[in-house]
Amino acid sequence: VEIILAKACVSLKPGGRLVVEVHPFDEVRRQGLAPAFWQSAQTGLFSDRPHFWLQEQFWDEATATTTTRYLIVDAERADVTEYGSTMQAYTDEQLRKMLEAAGMSNVRGIEESDWPAGEGLTDKLRVFACEKAF
Repeated sequence: VEIILAKACVSLKPGGRLVVEVHPFDEVRRQGLAPAFWQSAQTGLFSDRPHFWLQEQFWDEATATTTTRYLIVDAERADVTEYGSTMQAYTDEQLRKMLEAAGMSNVRGIEESDWPAGEGLTDKLRVFACEKAF
């Protein structure tokens, strides 16, 4: 994340603004502790064909990460494809420090009332705005 933030800062002119939208720490943790589930789909993100989708989440307290594993079972061929993703949880203070270390200033959280997340995402996103230091 630090490398991405540094590259974003470098690409801005002095005084340029950056908005960062992330899941808050508690949301990343909640997702990692959620129970496994499955569903079926005729088509979707993981396959153009009918398939079953098993999703499992794992929370690692030591690294503050949630790993999600997706097992996609083709309904006709019965073959399985596995995908995965990992989210790192950061506190507001950790994210603020990373933005400042990347060269950003005037780092501030934006209230949800000023940047509505949309239906189903209330309390699941946190927004920060900042400027490239002069």
